[in-house]
Order: sequence, then C-alpha cells, then structure tokens
Amino acid sequence: MVSCVSWLIPPNLHSIEHRFPSNTHSVECIHAPEGLMSSTEPADAHTVRAYLTELLDEDPIARDRVSHGMAAIVAAARSGRAFTTSRLEVPTFRLTEDAHLPDLVCVGGILPIAVHIAYARLAGALRGSHRVLAVGLPGFRAGENLPADTTALARAMAIAVEKCCDDEPLALLGFSSGGWVAHALTAGLSSIGVRVRALILLDTPPQGVVASMALSPVLRGMLAAGPEFVATDDSALTAMGWYFELFQHRWSPGALSVPVRYIRAGSDLPGNPNRRWSEHWTSRATAVPGDHLTILTEHVDTTAGEIRELLTEFPASS
Repeated sequence: MVSCVSWLIPPNLHSIEHRFPSNTHSVECIHAPEGLMSSTEPADAHTVRAYLTELLDEDPIARDRVSHGMAAIVAAARSGRAFTTSRLEVPTFRLTEDAHLPDLVCVGGILPIAVHIAYARLAGALRGSHRVLAVGLPGFRAGENLPADTTALARAMAIAVEKCCDDEPLALLGFSSGGWVAHALTAGLSSIGVRVRALILLDTPPQGVVASMALSPVLRGMLAAGPEFVATDDSALTAMGWYFELFQHRWSPGALSVPVRYIRAGSDLPGNPNRRWSEHWTSRATAVPGDHLTILTEHVDTTAGEIRELLTEFPASS
C-alpha cells in the first residue's frame, strides 16, 4: 500500500547543520576482528555498528577500513533480514505547500538518511518553480522487507511514484548514491509507462569510487549526526549494507532513452577527486560551487538555480 505524506518544510530549516568532517587522507589499513567477516559466523548489527564506529574513529581514514566495515554490515544483512520481490514499503514525501502534484522526483541514496530531510533545503530553494516528491528506499525501518534485487526495487519505487504524480512527464534527480537509485528508477518508470523527461545526477560517483575513499567522510558524518537526520539502528545499518551490495555488485547502469545531465561539485573532498566522475555517466556536465557535502546545504540556492536551468531544456509539455 502506498500513501504520499505531505511534509511542510519548517521555516527554521536554514539553522539545521550537517556535521561532516572534511580532513581525510590515507593511512595504513587494519584488519577485521576474527569471525566478524566469516560467512559461517555472521555478526549482528550491534557488533557491526561498534566495529564500524571503531574503524572510522581515527582520523585520517584508510579505504580498507571502509571496505571492512561495509563487508561486515553486508554479512549482517544476509543473515538477519527478509528479502522479497513484492510487498515493499516505499516512503514518499510531498515537499510542497500547494495542491499541485509533484513534477520533480528526488531520490534517496543507500545511506540511512531521512530522504525528506536530505532534500528539504533543495525543495525550499525550488519553491515557485518545481514541486518536489522525495522518495526513499524500503527496508530501513524495523519489520520492513528488503528487495531481493534492483529490479524489484525499481518496480516498487516506480509504482509508488506513479501513485503520487499526475500524467505529466517527470524529472528525476539523485544526489550521490541516490543517482544510482534514480537511474534504476528511471528504467522502472519507463517499464510501467510513466514518462520521464530528464534525469539529473547530482555529484553521483561511479560505483567503484564509493567502495573506496569517497564514502569515508560521509560514513563518519552519518555516525555523528543526530537521530533526526540519520538512523543507525539494526534495521537501518543492515539495509544500508544490503543496498551497498546490490548497487556495487549486482547492478550496472543500462542505457536510458531519456536525457541525462550531470551537476558536479566544483570543489573536491580531500583525497576524493571527483572531476572525472561525470564521464562515467554523460558528456553533459556542469559545475556548481561547494563540495560533495555542501552543495545541498550552504550552496543549495546556486545548485537549485542550475537545476532550474537544466530543466528548461526539457519542458514538461514537450
């Protein structure tokens, strides 16, 4: 069952701060504790959270720390979660104050960050020009199933989006790993006859990059953030691990029949050069001020302006 929740953007949203560190470099790798990575002795999520916290506690961070931590969470997901190709509960939020149906779908990523909070500032900056539907991934809450594969995920999300929007062609946007999900969702929408006029990837890395250094500062910020932004309980962490597995190892982006545009952060995170990320997705890329962690916060107005400009190329009535 799908229902669209209307979430009004709070007037004090500008005061919300994301606490993400930015000083990351390379260090020597460490090894996982004996048994944690064993497929015959899977770790529970409490152990995984403690282990992941320990791995990311020291600054700077090695890429092997991230690999070990994510592999441990994947093992916990495989051992303790239910998987299905149906009955997936997809969270959807209408971030608009008027009665008109959404025309821009902002897609959540694989981290357990509340999707309506993640895109609230962007929706506010786009007020008056675009109406935003934020759609997240199922399985981050206790008792929810996880998709058995990306095909089941894309179909469930497509059905949820279709129920919340009208017959006008939609634009889709995905930030960071949300770009992978948005790419899969674009194909899923096309498969059920929903028209998509454009896909915008917002600083979305190639899959292999996130598997190494690019995820480090984001994971640290995730564990440090308050519960109003990020869930780090058993269900949330194991869902994150499963989606990491799906999109890193069981999915590859196929050709799309819709235009794809890329907006990249003008500044790199330390140790994470992103200037060539766009080449993995499209030849049509533009840059906006800020880095990967600020283009939707302190630089959101400029980012919103670039989104408006890109979407003028693909009017809904065309």
